[in-house]
Amino acid sequence: MRLASIAARLGGPLPGRTNVVLSRRDGLDLPEGAVHARGVEAALEAAGEALDDDRETVYVAGGASVYEQFLDRADELRITEIPERPDGDTYFPEFGPEWTEIDREADGELAFVTYRQE
Repeated sequence: MRLASIAARLGGPLPGRTNVVLSRRDGLDLPEGAVHARGVEAALEAAGEALDDDRETVYVAGGASVYEQFLDRADELRITEIPERPDGDTYFPEFGPEWTEIDREADGELAFVTYRQE
């Protein structure tokens, strides 16, 4: 979900974490608590600074290209599985058998699944 959508629903970015917005565009109107990064390296630097500020976990949220760019750098995936495949052209990238399911919580038709890389 885009940060703008999240901020509109919650009244700001996701609470209790640093929200790094990866975008090549300048002049973004970001809510307080969000940091702009123009590329992967800048986003990693912002994530490192968040960890230095005693954050235990850094989340990457975005679109398919963002996930593709960070998949090989992640050590954990938290994915929401939905029962249907909606119309669209953007999906989470495929990931291999090196990812092991370690937790699954069901909530109605949704499943919240955590994977760790071996």
